[in-house]
Amino acid sequence: MAPELWRSSERRLILPQKLEDLEKPEYLEEIKEKINEMKRLKDMLDAGSITQAEYLSRKAKILIK
Repeated sequence: MAPELWRSSERRLILPQKLEDLEKPEYLEEIKEKINEMKRLKDMLDAGSITQAEYLSRKAKILIK
């Protein structure tokens, strides 16, 4: 995964507050969805489909879901 998608300051926004949550399949699915959305956004940014500002805005929305 690209470093800009996985900064340590943002990991806390994706990872659970409690380790027990990692055992819940629905929580793992939610994490996978967020990561896939962020990858898709990065691809769109790299392709020039969205601007850096749009990328950062959309990424922030994904992280606070």
